[in-house]
Amino acid sequence: MRKSFLLFLYILLSVIPAFANDSIQTKRPHFITVQMNNGVIIPTKKLTETSYRAPLYGAATIKYGFGAKGDNWKDQLYGMPYYGIGAYLPRFSERKYFGDPFSVFVFQGAELKRINPTLSQL
Repeated sequence: MRKSFLLFLYILLSVIPAFANDSIQTKRPHFITVQMNNGVIIPTKKLTETSYRAPLYGAATIKYGFGAKGDNWKDQLYGMPYYGIGAYLPRFSERKYFGDPFSVFVFQGAELKRINPTLSQL
């Protein structure tokens, strides 16, 4: 009897706040960014002694983030901030010198100026 009462009370307390909120709720904008880079590494003296060509690299970055809703004065004051998490994976042609690094990072940013709201979604 007591378990069923506690279950009923738990369900009731979790449902009541849903009725108290406004029926129109704005969602936070989410985004996913994929970036690919490549280039040449400026060789050091140790690399030039073993190889005559400059080592190459390629990198991939993926970011998942979410932005401010814009319904608060603080969002407008701080430039519609956005936050997220990302992963960075570089690949080098000379792996014996550079290895296989991998990084996971968090990021934060804000808008400086929104030129056209229809072109920039975040």
